[in-house]
Amino acid sequence: MPGPTGVGRVMTQLASEINQKNKTGGHSTRLLYRGQGRPVRKLFSQKQLVLALKTIMTAFWSEARFRTVTAKLPRKDTSLLIHPQTLGYEWSIEFIKNSKKPVWLYLMDSSFFCIRSYNYMAHMESACTKCIGGDLTHALNNRCSTDFGSTEGAMEFISSLKELSTRVKVRFIAQNKQQAELAKKHFGEKATVKIGGIWAADWCLEEAPAPAVTPHKYDIVFHAPPLDAKGFSWALELAEVLTERRFLFPFEKPEWVTNALPNCTFKDFRWESGLREAVTGCPLVLVPSLWSAPIEGALIKSIRLAQKTAVIRNETAYSREIPEDVLLQLTFDVKRAAEEIEVYFANRQKASPQAGKNFYDDFMQSNTRLLERLLRLTFD
Repeated sequence: MPGPTGVGRVMTQLASEINQKNKTGGHSTRLLYRGQGRPVRKLFSQKQLVLALKTIMTAFWSEARFRTVTAKLPRKDTSLLIHPQTLGYEWSIEFIKNSKKPVWLYLMDSSFFCIRSYNYMAHMESACTKCIGGDLTHALNNRCSTDFGSTEGAMEFISSLKELSTRVKVRFIAQNKQQAELAKKHFGEKATVKIGGIWAADWCLEEAPAPAVTPHKYDIVFHAPPLDAKGFSWALELAEVLTERRFLFPFEKPEWVTNALPNCTFKDFRWESGLREAVTGCPLVLVPSLWSAPIEGALIKSIRLAQKTAVIRNETAYSREIPEDVLLQLTFDVKRAAEEIEVYFANRQKASPQAGKNFYDDFMQSNTRLLERLLRLTFD
């Protein structure tokens, strides 16, 4: 199963719901996945040799089990694929081709049209959608690559998936309206694209503490990994402009970041080990994704816990579906964004966090019970 990433947390949620469902009887639902344990290379670099060898053995057993079990799956069953990068691009296409019924693909990112999965290229002001429709010339010219398998494999997956959709061999479940519209533009209006939302266990924050009354340690928390597509480089530039604002980045400072940033703290921790506390009551949390981000856990949790959450205006991201009074929508231009942030800080005493709480409550009502919703959509 994928590790403690966004996909991994969703898979953990589904595993829990499937376990509960199967205990009650009725039609059995199975969750099959490929092992995604700790990164072996990192373990070797840390000289944790015993743990690295155990990880290799576990991965070998998990892969053998996955191949054995999936080879015996009835091809007439209803199947839903999640994260083809983890399953393997080639395996995913072969599975769809060999299935007797149309296979459903749950869209976790932009891998259905973008080699990078996160459809953003450095220095662009927003998401890149030039490969929508299946012409990958732009990707070739810009030498786009993937972190999952080979670039050729990713390109073949995109081309094959589009061809299979025209033969009604594959149908799609998007997380949100904007993502569904991208899928329709790519696969064509005749493609079946339903909207299923998304949920993960650590998004359940109904018992969240009230915003802190005492001054917060940081003015701005960056709630994302250190990726350009997630707005990291943009946030660094912002910190260089807002020198009087204290920034927190929840990871170790990357080696390539050589600028002196006295107003920035880099601290490596996860949601369960300090990040939640840093976000709770923070005056402003940045979730500035520049790709066509569907529903991100960081965004939902920040809206619920922070005093205010800021994003970069992005016409193809889920954030455009959120009411204007919930988010601070920033421009891509860093200097203008800095001015917009200072205006917010000057007036934030007038701002009420109630809009964010109301949005979160509505979102939670619509998105919990993920398994039940996905099963209903795939059997309709």
